[in-house]
Amino acid sequence: MSGYWSVQFRNFVKEVRTYQVYSTFLDITDRHKIEEEFKALNQQLQASEQQLQAANQQLQASEQQLRAANQQLRANEQELIAAKEESERNEKYYHTIINNMGDPVL
Repeated sequence: MSGYWSVQFRNFVKEVRTYQVYSTFLDITDRHKIEEEFKALNQQLQASEQQLQAANQQLQASEQQLRAANQQLRANEQELIAAKEESERNEKYYHTIINNMGDPVL
């Protein structure tokens, strides 16, 4: 018989020097296969959890990078707005100077 077996012996009748033994054999091959499958699936689950944790860490790192880039873009936008306002002020100033100069003398 191949497979995995669980054996139980019971002594029901006891005589002088003669023993009669009844035994029961229970085939646990299927149970053993299911346990092995369960172990394999559990290992796969643990591997998936580790992959998920690694992916989550990468996402968190990417989120931090995106937040830092967003802050830098906002700072750059503020600098551009300030530069545009200064340029507009300078343009008005120079237009005022040119308009107040009058006609050139030849």
